[in-house]
Amino acid sequence: MPPRKQASLAVRSVSQHLYNCVGMIFAQRRTWLEIKDILWILREDGYSKIDLAQLTTGDVALYMLNGAPAHIGLGCVDILPLHFEKCVK
Repeated sequence: MPPRKQASLAVRSVSQHLYNCVGMIFAQRRTWLEIKDILWILREDGYSKIDLAQLTTGDVALYMLNGAPAHIGLGCVDILPLHFEKCVK
């Protein structure tokens, strides 16, 4: 069987700052914020939990792994539902 072709990666944005998923959503790609603090940030900023069926493009989506926050991103109705646990295996 011939080897599979790997998808090429393209740089979509450049930042002079080191950032992660939380920093991208809440600090405009300007800093690294610890994922362990995300529940506090969401509570303090007045976010509330909704059902997956209510998710719309642009909503904040929090992915949990073994009961702990693992990733945060913006909802995109074209690709959800995304099961993060399957992505990290």
